[in-house]
Amino acid sequence: MMRLGKALVGKKDVTDTGPCKETLRELEEKWRELTEVLGERQSQNRARKQSLNAYEAMREEVTRWLAKMERRLDALEPVAVDLDILRRQAEELKPLSQEHQVGEIREKQTCS
Repeated sequence: MMRLGKALVGKKDVTDTGPCKETLRELEEKWRELTEVLGERQSQNRARKQSLNAYEAMREEVTRWLAKMERRLDALEPVAVDLDILRRQAEELKPLSQEHQVGEIREKQTCS
């Protein structure tokens, strides 16, 4: 459309080109605005995609970690009533608890 308008303005037999030139200027301005808006949207979409990819990667990591923790917990024997066995079981749970605390700290750092 802009090419046609410029061709019309460029013709020698056309006497009043003012309205056509004004329309062309407006079209060019709107085109520039549209290009800027599209550039901004593309930038926003790239940022959203990066955020989504980071979220998905973290979700996968958490899912793997959770499955590993569940397997480890399933492998533990039922809670005993004997004091010595309870102490041993408490010791067996300490590494799981520590790993959970480290995971919580890392999650908070990642979300901040």
